[in-house]
Amino acid sequence: MTTTTGYEVAREPALEPVRDDLVALINATRSRTVDGRRFDWLYEENPDGPAVIWSLRKADTGEMVGFTACLPRRMLVEGVERRAWVGADFSMLPHSRTLGPALKLRRAAKEAIDAGEVDFLYSHPNDRMASIHQRVGHQRIGLMQRYARVLRTESLVAERLKSPMLGQIGGAVLDPFLRLADPEKRTQRECCIERHPSCRFDARFDVLFAERAPKNGVFGVRDALYLNWRYGTNPLYESHVITALRDDRLAGYLVFNIESDSLYIRDVFPADDPAVARDLLAEATRWGRELRLRSATFTVFQGNSILPVLEQFGYRPRAEQSQMFAYAGPQLHSSGVLAQADNWQITVGDRDV
Repeated sequence: MTTTTGYEVAREPALEPVRDDLVALINATRSRTVDGRRFDWLYEENPDGPAVIWSLRKADTGEMVGFTACLPRRMLVEGVERRAWVGADFSMLPHSRTLGPALKLRRAAKEAIDAGEVDFLYSHPNDRMASIHQRVGHQRIGLMQRYARVLRTESLVAERLKSPMLGQIGGAVLDPFLRLADPEKRTQRECCIERHPSCRFDARFDVLFAERAPKNGVFGVRDALYLNWRYGTNPLYESHVITALRDDRLAGYLVFNIESDSLYIRDVFPADDPAVARDLLAEATRWGRELRLRSATFTVFQGNSILPVLEQFGYRPRAEQSQMFAYAGPQLHSSGVLAQADNWQITVGDRDV
């Protein structure tokens, strides 16, 4: 336990006793309300291990006024499985948001990494927290970037012209031309494609990951154990899966969910097989249009292998970006692998939620 300017920072020995306090803090510091289901799933049911929590409390009363979480994540670094933490849910009540306590809270995970508890940490702080990460020694690696493409124009025209009627007229005129210009119409399908409205990841996904996992760079483990937790039991949204098969063997998959009239792609694997990625993205477009969704979007780290295919299919960068920071323990720090942005193959499915 460390004390600074009337506050104490301590690692919580168990999750259940502080469950309600943590949920209340998240809801007090964010506009989007969460409940206990998110806590149970994200903090306790993660197959890579329970979350690690450091709390910030008032020294005189013991009131919890802030906390930070680290979510265990198995990662491949140059083909070797490593133990990592994903930084998540850094929360402080407004009256306690001063530099000293924030630094102490953020530094706690760094000290655990220095002690060898895990090999490295990565996180995606907002702009306000980015300076805190830098001050405690975390390195800015690069940017997560959202890419999107239009599937239907009706709602976009209605918003621009402030008229639902004109939106219907504009959509009726523009959408046929949009479909005629689709890149997927000029691409011959190479795989057998199947749709799965519900998420069930079986042993075939283990085989695919073992065969196609990158041997270089930094990459999150995507076996059936992780996929079933991340997408199959996720209480925050319902996921759908598209699979690609070659000679009756699983060759790749795409995971997406639907929010606010848009199709949100969470992951595509393997991203470095253009033919598979093209077939999966083309099917996502067809499915999205059948559901009358307005757009499709995918957030990936800069330099991701799938970017050329995204651009080919009309995905363009949007304004939404977030910074990614990392901190490596002694062994990985000396290798320099984590410091190079080009080594990271990260999607929105690898980050906190």
